[in-house]
Amino acid sequence: MSSSVRRRALVIGVGKFKIASAGFWSLPFSVEYAGQLASALRDYQLAGFEVQLLENPGRQQIQDAWMGLLDDGTVDARVVHVISHGRLSAQQRRVEVVGQCTLAGTNNVWEWVSAAHDSGVPTLFLVDLCGAGKAADLDFLVEPQEGDLKTWVLAASRADERAFDGVFTRAVTRVLRECGRDGLGAERRRPYVDLAEFGRRVQDRMSKPPQKQTLRSTKIDSHWSTPGILPNPLYTPDPWADRVAALEPSMQPIVADVVADLGHFHGRAGAWFTGRHSVLGQLVPWLSGTGTGGLWVVTGAAGSGKSALLGALVCAAHPALEDLAGSVRRRMDEQPEVIEGMVAVHARQRSLTEIIDSVGRQLGLTVPDKGWDAADLITAIAGLPEPPVIVVDALDECPQAAAVQAVLLMPLAVARRSDDRSAVRLLVGTRPWPEFHLLLDRATQSGRLSDLDQTTRPELYRDLRRFLLDQFHQMPAGERLANGIATVLADHHEEHRGDPAAKKWGHFLVAARYATYVLDNPPADNGDVERLIGQVPVTLPQILEMELAEHPRPHHLRAALTALAYAKGTGMPVELLRAITPAVGPADPDLFTSDDLRLYIRAASEDSGVSLLRLYHQGLADYLREHPITADEEHDLTAPVTTALLATRDRGDGRRSWQHAPPYLHRHAIEHAADADLADPLLEDYEYLTFAHTNPLLQFLDLARSDKARLGAAVYRSAYHLLKADPEQRRRLIHLTYLRYTSGAATRVSPAEPRP
Repeated sequence: MSSSVRRRALVIGVGKFKIASAGFWSLPFSVEYAGQLASALRDYQLAGFEVQLLENPGRQQIQDAWMGLLDDGTVDARVVHVISHGRLSAQQRRVEVVGQCTLAGTNNVWEWVSAAHDSGVPTLFLVDLCGAGKAADLDFLVEPQEGDLKTWVLAASRADERAFDGVFTRAVTRVLRECGRDGLGAERRRPYVDLAEFGRRVQDRMSKPPQKQTLRSTKIDSHWSTPGILPNPLYTPDPWADRVAALEPSMQPIVADVVADLGHFHGRAGAWFTGRHSVLGQLVPWLSGTGTGGLWVVTGAAGSGKSALLGALVCAAHPALEDLAGSVRRRMDEQPEVIEGMVAVHARQRSLTEIIDSVGRQLGLTVPDKGWDAADLITAIAGLPEPPVIVVDALDECPQAAAVQAVLLMPLAVARRSDDRSAVRLLVGTRPWPEFHLLLDRATQSGRLSDLDQTTRPELYRDLRRFLLDQFHQMPAGERLANGIATVLADHHEEHRGDPAAKKWGHFLVAARYATYVLDNPPADNGDVERLIGQVPVTLPQILEMELAEHPRPHHLRAALTALAYAKGTGMPVELLRAITPAVGPADPDLFTSDDLRLYIRAASEDSGVSLLRLYHQGLADYLREHPITADEEHDLTAPVTTALLATRDRGDGRRSWQHAPPYLHRHAIEHAADADLADPLLEDYEYLTFAHTNPLLQFLDLARSDKARLGAAVYRSAYHLLKADPEQRRRLIHLTYLRYTSGAATRVSPAEPRP
């Protein structure tokens, strides 16, 4: 981010008024709170805000300061904050900032917002006045498009509400300090913090009792980006990550390891694809059209290289990745053709509906009026001009894996076209668990099962050695290390060939992680070389324990990694990771934005740009949930983690606040609660039912045990399909449905019942 960007802020606090009899009583906190907010802006990392603070100014001084800011042609971004009385008017678009003199006629905040928009300079207004909501929206003669909006307003109250006790300014100040420290968890690749997320955090702070006012903000389409005003202090340009983020969401995890971090690619993922020659020799011709279509399954233990193999094939063959991942293609001895119409879906934590919708989008199919179901999608695929290639990875990490297998994948595998050809070429990656016997048996019968656990010792040794030689090519002892490490891992593979899949760890992943460890701790002499060969780990947990032992604060790092192990879906935001870490061990909130964790995490993001973090491998997450404190002890911390997550919603009056919760909780709170056998409190909470995401919640309604929870589940089943986006409409519908079930007999509203 350029250091030449100039940002100015005008902060106005008025607490003393000459004519108190006119209703403008003293606001003794205003100047103090304005000063604290001005300090937060001055301290904001990287922003360099030039702050003008006005304490108890009169009408003319306020007007002069505003006009001076508006007319400054050298400024690139502005922040305007006011805390005072607001003079309301019968006019729809008029709320004036009252100065110390209490004179009327100027300083209409709505006019300020309009003028700032017309100036073209991105401007954030933070308005702590009674009736401030009148300034939140602009009128346009022509419907604005994304990028047209240059101003953003956060108003302390609705147009018909009073603002009390500087609650808004205090909340804004606290969130500004967090924002200036870590960008509110925004992805590092994003230069600015999303103002809608900033507003959500402020409103969440204001949701604690006594709640007397409602934050209003500028309304835009949910997919629009907001003006770039508050810089992300952790911003790091990453064009590779930008390209990956533009891909279909369900395809991103398949390719993210390969292209999102060029240094990471050359150090790890890209070199993996130098192996698996025999499997590639079979898969590449088949994907390119040789032989009949149908099903092919790649299976193996955790870390055996299933995802690396499928990721390499997708990166090398997908037309959208030709210029993005060309280096992957060049490193492969067996190169597939570029396959038009290729579909790639990473099934981890995705529902059946999400997978079906993603396949339909990637194929460019027209969505039926009632939406897709599996049967309609398969019929549409069978009617395409040519059979597509569909790659589905990480089926074993899908929460609805049984349904995906039975309803979508098996019917796809046997579907025929009108010309009697197979409807698809379907490549599936999964661990060899018994629940996937339908897919595994069919692939076995057709001779299209690639079991990476059954690789012969000579082939595994050859592939591992080649990989390690590539890693250690600049080390004087590189060949000895490669030979020694490959020998240990290949021997272990042969000795444990008959072990159950659940007890195995793939040696490619282990080799890759240990290679990183060796590169970080290079041998100084022959003794070090022998020591490194003699201590070769054979499982991922062994490598983790080795890495933790080398860390200066192993207990803090372990606690952070364990918190990550509990992430659902595509990941958990830092805001919540910090909240649950004390439940699993010693907490360092800064670890989640440090380089210490980069080696262990994979990242996605909310629509707002907030990072969602998870561990890089599900097997590692499983291990840490079993061994959160030490390698020698087993503990189940599911309940404490869930309790800590839900505690972030406590209001302090026996209720929980859900409207402005992190979107992660709207999606996954019920999953965490189900894991801890705590579903009833959520199903009894009608405020939660009002804002929870529908698809995850529907899957857990049958867990209701108490009478109140069963009633809540019945209410939701009856109302969910009618729920709209507007929160008040959602509340009203849930409440009316509740009254219908109880015959309107309720005479009071308890904390666990719906609020009218």
